[in-house]
Amino acid sequence: MTTVLAVLDTVVERFGPAALADPLALAAALRGLPDPLPEDQIGLLTAAVASGAPGRLRTELEAGAPVPAALAEAVALASGAGSGMPAEVARWAVTQLGCAGGLLPRHMADQEAVSSASPPPPGAGEPPARRTRGRAVPVLAAGAVVAVAAVAALTWTQLGTAADTGTDAAATPSPSAAPSTTAPALPAADPTPSTSQAPETATDPLEVFRAPELRRLAEIYVKSGGVQCRTAATPLGVQEAVACNFGDHGVVGIFYKYLGPETLSKARDGLIGGEVTAKNGTVRQLWWRFLNERAGTKYGIPMGVSARAEGLRVRFHSSATSTPTLYFDQESTLCSGLFTSPTADRTELREFWADPQR
Repeated sequence: MTTVLAVLDTVVERFGPAALADPLALAAALRGLPDPLPEDQIGLLTAAVASGAPGRLRTELEAGAPVPAALAEAVALASGAGSGMPAEVARWAVTQLGCAGGLLPRHMADQEAVSSASPPPPGAGEPPARRTRGRAVPVLAAGAVVAVAAVAALTWTQLGTAADTGTDAAATPSPSAAPSTTAPALPAADPTPSTSQAPETATDPLEVFRAPELRRLAEIYVKSGGVQCRTAATPLGVQEAVACNFGDHGVVGIFYKYLGPETLSKARDGLIGGEVTAKNGTVRQLWWRFLNERAGTKYGIPMGVSARAEGLRVRFHSSATSTPTLYFDQESTLCSGLFTSPTADRTELREFWADPQR
């Protein structure tokens, strides 16, 4: 069954995040889809936008308010005097819009539908008893950098073990597999799959990727052999996240599709501005371009050379995870990838980034 969040994602992909802030544009976009939502849901979503609730949610989060408090403020605005919208219905609408706009963790859209205190409006989805409540995923504060989501090698080592034994240990990594909590200024995005629903897997790892731009960027790596991929929790400002284990290369990674250029800029700022800690003398920053776009092979543009760049590449040795790390992004598609390895050095990581099938 197509969820409300999936429909709103389609609107964002086609018309941009601004469509979620304009009630007339949102209504037109929703009604123009091949498989539109029920009219009552369209009315609730557009009424929530017209009330200014999504803007209030963003303002509160950017001011440092906790997610529950920020959401409560937005819901109060949407259900204020004269709106005629009950608080529980307003909460549903604001939550769906907040998740689609990258303001709230995506599992909340599903969790809201199963809350006994907030029954879904007519046509909003399956009955509560048929859904499962997900665990709470750490939320990146609004405006926080989403650059280096520390992809813990132990998590994916555990995944490989689970595949051999038939257990589901990979879905619940041990505490030692969690991202380091010692990295200052940068809350690490969770590289493990979101458990608001069963992690999406596929025989062909490329099938896990939903955004075509992200699939194209990741394709050369996913086809490199011995690869497992799963959907991952989406930090603030991220539309899609997929974590992969490139077993034949001893590399793990995570791919992001951002909701807008602002989030991509913040990712870069975290790397360049020092919010992500790196060992002294290890940072190497270059613009990159395709060597062969069809094959996906890449190279860093040497300093002083004038050439059209696809995006930024940054290599460094992380102080937080004690592993070499490589970040790269592509401006035209608002996508990025991050690789790390407990066994490879920075040169080997660069070679994997350039052409994993060499």
